[in-house]
Amino acid sequence: MDRLTAKDIADKIVNRKRLNSFYEFGLQKAEELIREKRIGTSRNYSGIIGRLKVFTNNRDLKFNELNLEFLKRFERHHLSKPGNTINGIASYMRTIKAIYNKGIKEGMVDEVLYSFKYYTIKTKPTEKRAIKIENIKKILEMKTEIGSNFFHYRNYFILSYLMLGMSFIDMAFLKRDNIIDGRVKFQRRKTGKRYDIIITNQIKPIIQYYLENPNPSGFLLPIIYRDTIELQYKDAQWELRRYNVGLKEIAKKCGIEERLTSYVSRHSFATHAMFKKVPLEAISAMMGHNKLSTTQIYLKSLPNNILDSYQLELNSL
Repeated sequence: MDRLTAKDIADKIVNRKRLNSFYEFGLQKAEELIREKRIGTSRNYSGIIGRLKVFTNNRDLKFNELNLEFLKRFERHHLSKPGNTINGIASYMRTIKAIYNKGIKEGMVDEVLYSFKYYTIKTKPTEKRAIKIENIKKILEMKTEIGSNFFHYRNYFILSYLMLGMSFIDMAFLKRDNIIDGRVKFQRRKTGKRYDIIITNQIKPIIQYYLENPNPSGFLLPIIYRDTIELQYKDAQWELRRYNVGLKEIAKKCGIEERLTSYVSRHSFATHAMFKKVPLEAISAMMGHNKLSTTQIYLKSLPNNILDSYQLELNSL
């Protein structure tokens, strides 16, 4: 038998790797994420596999088939559907890229086949989500019946804003045990980063209400009631939908013209912190971001009057 050269062996390894299923690998990673209690990311992984299966008519997709031409065809297919957006396909592509990168690290595919070297994930600037501090105060001062849905929705919004722009999913998973010595101590669901937030005089009465009117499940807020992690995420997702509907009504009641969603409190915190000249690095740490570039997305569209004030300051020679 002829002896194989080093190149022959390398070629055989690459060809074997080409046959590995992207679908099987992606779903395996999704299962691992569930065991790590990273349900949101797991859903993103299984969700994109589902969409790709529809696109390929349920035919298996190998790593080597995920080339530049395939990515472009998937992009065109997505954008051909009414209501689909550039930012939507960007989200899908980021998930595909994340799974592919894991495949490279685990030896499922050779880096030489990496199509994201040539494919650019495009995005469009989103509408400004931050609202003025005056509107935050309107929501804070809004009169509601204690214990009503609007009472809770107002509290969620104000808590998110006051607790460094905390995301809804992180608030949903807060437990009474996370309230320790006048501080809120917990770990971000998305990044695993640890938070240690002081309970200020503005936060205290809201927290105190929920401590005195406890959720039987042990969670601080009346959002999650069920036992398994999958059902808990479903509880949170259902409440998030109701919360966003409720925020539309709160905007009307408070005379706020801007669109009010669960993201607005987080974006408003970041923007107002910048107005107070809090350094970008500090804002990023407060929000639990792993990268400064993520924080910069929140602060991308600055109002002209803010840019004017910076220019005037820089021009005062």
